[in-house]
Amino acid sequence: SSVSLTLQATPPYSKFFKNEKAEELLLKKEAGTMTGEESEKLKQELFKWVEYYKTEFKAKLFTPLSSNQKLVLLTRAEYGFLGYYDKNRRSPFERYYVGGDGMSGTSGTYAMTTVTLRGYGNGTLSPVEQFYPGDRAQYAGNMYSKLSFELRYPLMLEQAATIYVLTFAEAGNAWKNFKDFNPLNLKRSVGAGVRIFLPMLGLLGVDYGYGFDRNNYDNKKGGHNCHIVIGQEF
Repeated sequence: SSVSLTLQATPPYSKFFKNEKAEELLLKKEAGTMTGEESEKLKQELFKWVEYYKTEFKAKLFTPLSSNQKLVLLTRAEYGFLGYYDKNRRSPFERYYVGGDGMSGTSGTYAMTTVTLRGYGNGTLSPVEQFYPGDRAQYAGNMYSKLSFELRYPLMLEQAATIYVLTFAEAGNAWKNFKDFNPLNLKRSVGAGVRIFLPMLGLLGVDYGYGFDRNNYDNKKGGHNCHIVIGQEF
């Protein structure tokens, strides 16, 4: 079992250094007169220095449910928030890529923090938006929460191999901003799987998950999904 609370932050560069060129281009953006070339120039000016603050909470608890302690309930709760000092300089990095098996550590152009949630496609619980007119959509999950319950039962506990089966129920979601946060608006899923740990290969497994709700990417229902696990734990 474990509990962790982390905070990371950059200095608020935009408060220390005034960029007159960026301010001029922002006025054009607000007036709707910005050209495509000026849009690219604005991004270059705004992100000369990337600034943000990020806080995360994670808790994990193992609870034996049988006298021989073989049947175990794993309960997990997670929360993350990526904030900004200036609304026009929201960091394109460190956003949350929520949903799926977590096998992809990056998505699109920018590095993301991957959050697994079985029963849905990779990244489909993160909302998308265009940062500037003409841009292709980027993942914009600046906040997420997740709750997971997993029952585990071992079939083999040997030095040569460890094998256990599991069933799970999960719920989670991602939002663009803190004002959009709704702790009752969670995407739910259930499923089952198997894990095999081999000393030479590490952890391998497969899960089947069914998502009950519509995702945030294209508004499609999660439905049936198969997830492959290689070297990491959900």
